[in-house]
This record gives sequence, structure tokens and C-alpha cells, in this order.
Amino acid sequence: MYVQKIDDNYLKTISGNQKPIQFDADNNMYFSATNFEVIINGKPCTDFEINESTGEQRCLIEASETSDIWIDSSDWSPRIYKQDATTKEVTALTQDNNFIDFFSVLSSGEVITQYVDTSSYESTLSLIQGNQIIDLNTNNWGIDFFTVDNGNTVIFGSNDYHSNSSDNGIKLARPRAQGGTDLASLDTSLFSSTADDSWRNTKPYRVILDNNGRIYGVFEGDVKRQDKKGNEIWQNTLTVYQVLPYNAVPRLEIVLPKHYDWWRFMDNTPFQISNGFLY
Repeated sequence: MYVQKIDDNYLKTISGNQKPIQFDADNNMYFSATNFEVIINGKPCTDFEINESTGEQRCLIEASETSDIWIDSSDWSPRIYKQDATTKEVTALTQDNNFIDFFSVLSSGEVITQYVDTSSYESTLSLIQGNQIIDLNTNNWGIDFFTVDNGNTVIFGSNDYHSNSSDNGIKLARPRAQGGTDLASLDTSLFSSTADDSWRNTKPYRVILDNNGRIYGVFEGDVKRQDKKGNEIWQNTLTVYQVLPYNAVPRLEIVLPKHYDWWRFMDNTPFQISNGFLY
């Protein structure tokens, strides 16, 4: 198997340090991966030797065959696997018809994952808790931001345009030790209020956690201003607010160039915040 790569979509959605290989507090390992085959002269390798001390498998290749060998990775169908820290046994936690977008392991061992059902093409954010799977999002359009804090709280949300509701800008979920999940939501429409007839999304594009426990949100909007000649112009802005505890004063506002979306303008690099300083 080979693990999932961290592509642009992965970085754009994850607002934390989640990677395709993760560990819980008991050092169990989790990874999202898919199978591959070694192809020799157009056919899968069927003859292997196994190193008894390491368990490593090597494909036995005749000298005449070494000119036409490759790894067949055309079928990317990742699943989430868990390797037990003690027994080293590897088990699959998701089904093969669930195409994994990303996942995060809580220190307590629960797994949060967004996947696409390959039959219905619906996107679902779920909590895997033992043998129980709990759906967390209320729509099937996927989510825009996602992270986990040090208290095992999952923070996520979707800036979807399929709903006129301004509430539930940020959603929170925390698994209970006895089973099940506590859910809550935070209305972020307070951060969309602007002067005149300016406009701003009521939901953030992503959330950022500071190591002091504060939560920040990144909001996009259009602001009506005057240029140097006094003409009214619209400027596309990206604004960072401290969401919790609530603070109405923007920490940062960036005017985006025309024809640039915010991710391209940031050169695919998200904001980072540490000890109240924003980078």
C-alpha cells in the first residue's frame, strides 16, 4: 500500500497539522492508503521473497525483465487503516466504496473522516467510534474547513451557497467517553456586518486555532471604497477575526487583486497564528 499525498485540496481544507499518517495517545498508527501492484512486462508480479526478520516483500525479477517494470497506481481508492501498536495487526476502518478525502485521529482513538460515497457521490463527515459511525454534517456538499483542538473537539463548517441560513457558521463536535457525540454550533453572522452596502460571507473559509485556546476565522467579502480620484470601487477582501472569545475588530484585512481567489493569492499557504501573533 502507499499513503495519500498532501495535495492542494488537502491543505486548503485542513486547518491544522493532520497528515496522512497519524497516531493516537496509545501509539496506534492510522493512515489513508491504497493498494498497488508491481507490473513486469505488462503483468502483475506473482513471485515474491520475504525477509523473515523484517517481513519485507521483494518481487523476484529475472535479469531479462528488468527493462520493463513499473508500479501500477492508476486506481486510487484510499481507505483508512489502523495498525495496533502492540500486535502490529493492520485493519481497515472504512469501506472500499468510501473515497477518503482526509481524516484526523483524536488522541482518544476516535477517527474523523470526510469521504465520498462512490455510488451516490455524496460527501459525508463522520466520526468513527469503535464499531459505531456517526454522521456529523447535515448536508452532502462536503465541508470547507476542518480542524481538531487539544480537547478532542472537532471544529468544522461549510461556506455552502445551497442554504440561505446564516447560522451554524462553525460547528463543533466532541465524542463522549461513554459513547456518542455532543454537538454545538456557532452563528458567525456577526462578522458579516459591514458599512454601507458592502458584502461579506456569513461563514468563514477556514478556522485557525491559536495555542492559547482562541479560535480565529477567515472571511471573504466585497467592500465599497473610493479610489484616489474619488470614484467608488469594490474591493475583494480577506479578513481575519478572533471568533472566540468574540472580538469585532479585524486582526488583519487583505485586499485581493482582481481575478485572484484567496487561495491563489496566498500562494496555497494558509495563515498561521501562535501566541496571538498572525503570520
